[in-house]
Amino acid sequence: MLNAILSGKKRGTGMEGLRLADTFSGAEDTLTASVFERIAYLADEPIAAILCAPDLWGHSAEVRMPVFEALDFWPWWPAVGGGNLEPDVVVQFDRRVLVIEAKRYDAVDIQSAGQLANEWAAASLLFPGKEIWLLAVGGLRDGRPSTARGLRAAVLRALADLPVPTPASDAFRFAATSWQGLFATMQSVAGTSVSGRRIVADVHEALALHGMRTEPPTWLADLAGPAWAGMRGITTSPAVFAAAQAAPQRPGAGTITTSSTVFWPRAGR
Repeated sequence: MLNAILSGKKRGTGMEGLRLADTFSGAEDTLTASVFERIAYLADEPIAAILCAPDLWGHSAEVRMPVFEALDFWPWWPAVGGGNLEPDVVVQFDRRVLVIEAKRYDAVDIQSAGQLANEWAAASLLFPGKEIWLLAVGGLRDGRPSTARGLRAAVLRALADLPVPTPASDAFRFAATSWQGLFATMQSVAGTSVSGRRIVADVHEALALHGMRTEPPTWLADLAGPAWAGMRGITTSPAVFAAAQAAPQRPGAGTITTSSTVFWPRAGR
């Protein structure tokens, strides 16, 4: 269906007459499904290698990868304090359960510590005897490690207010990444095989459909690095600026002003 939509074949999809940019601009659920259902198409080992990758989890990652068992979308769970909740993706491994809460945008602060804490608490009761790992995708204001650490600390504080045993800080398995970061991990793991590259290409198209970038931005500080050395001197050569400073000023160019009298005619004119 994804390729039919990308090719403009919208008849029968319920999207006839709709502009793709408008239809998918805020579509969090289709973004989540498009990415994670394609991860589920991979073999068991790459699924575990992507979702439990050390570059996502840091010191929490283990040398031996867990065994993949099942992946579910939007299960309907009873919440600890009453009512229900609906985590986006739940991945069951042989000895752990990974709960994924996905938000629509990168670089926007919309992850909720309370929501994440409630999902962890519900999973701990539904899957006794298994470790509960919690992954936040998207919804972070930036990709700094301190931002992820701050959200982790907020989730632990929220857990302390819930009627479940609170995990010790060093035993609490939590990670946060952007869609861009998840795609980079997927690319590095699945991109080593021909079939994996096809799936990665599909995910790239799905992210682009939802307006998500897959390449990391280039920061101004990076321009001074060796990777950009070959570009120096083209427009930033000191000789260019020295020549510009030495050039005579254009006669008649007086002080530039934003006075309203310049832009609006005076009375009587």
